[in-house]
Amino acid sequence: MRQQPADARRHRHGAVREGSRRLVADGGRTAQRLSSRQSLPAALLSVPRQRTRPRSTPAGTDVVQLRSDNAALTALLDEAERAEATRVDEINGLYAELAKADQSSNELRGENEELYDKVQEAQRLIRFLREQLQEA
Repeated sequence: MRQQPADARRHRHGAVREGSRRLVADGGRTAQRLSSRQSLPAALLSVPRQRTRPRSTPAGTDVVQLRSDNAALTALLDEAERAEATRVDEINGLYAELAKADQSSNELRGENEELYDKVQEAQRLIRFLREQLQEA
C-alpha cells in the first residue's frame, strides 16, 4: 500500500470530520421536521406541559417594582435627553465658529493674493527702474 502525503491525509481527515458534523445536524433537523408533522402519542398527551415563565411572586410586588424601575429609567432618559441637547448646542456653536473661521480664512487668502500681486508689481517696477538707470 502506498503512503499518502501528510497534507492529503489531513485533508481527508478534515473532510470526514466535516461530513460527520453535517450528518448530525441533518439528523437533528429531520427529527424536528418529523415531530412537527405528527401529533404526540396518546401517552405523552396526558403529561402536563411545563410553564416557560416562572410564576410571579405576590401579585402586586412585581407591578410596584416595575413602576419603580420605569420611573428610574424615565429619569435617566430625561437626563440623557438634556445631556444630548447640551451636546447638540455645543456642536452647533462649534459649527458656527468653524464657519466664521472659514470666512476669515477666505478673506485673508484674498487679502494675501492682493498683497502678492502688489509685491509682484513692485518688483517689476524696480526691475524697470534699474534698467532705466543702467541705460542712463
